[in-house]
Amino acid sequence: MKARDGLEFVWAAGYVFLLAVILAYPWITFYVELVSPLPIPLWSIIVIAPLCGSAVYLFIRSLLKSLGVTFIMCVLSYVIIGAFFSTTSYQISVPHGQWIALRIMLVTFPSMIYILPLSLGGCWATSRFFPK
Repeated sequence: MKARDGLEFVWAAGYVFLLAVILAYPWITFYVELVSPLPIPLWSIIVIAPLCGSAVYLFIRSLLKSLGVTFIMCVLSYVIIGAFFSTTSYQISVPHGQWIALRIMLVTFPSMIYILPLSLGGCWATSRFFPK
């Protein structure tokens, strides 16, 4: 029974990580247009955030747990954005690259102001449409 719980935790953590990558992808493609094979417009985050929140609820099927996991997913997407721009900043000179990475992190931080409520709202709305 313990191995099954561990496997479920790993599966859930991987699922939430992939959703966080999907949530971070529009910001990354907005700033790195030339590298991205599939550029997504930045306004699409308004649609993607509630869909990711609803996907978390449909996976977990518990409102309180899914709200907490949705919060973790949003923070994880912000960390992914920061890690991506920090690692790519080393291709430029180190002080200048770190300054660019810090600037982009400060620009993307206000996105948490509307990504988090949209994701939580998508999670809550899905729990109302699909109760246990």
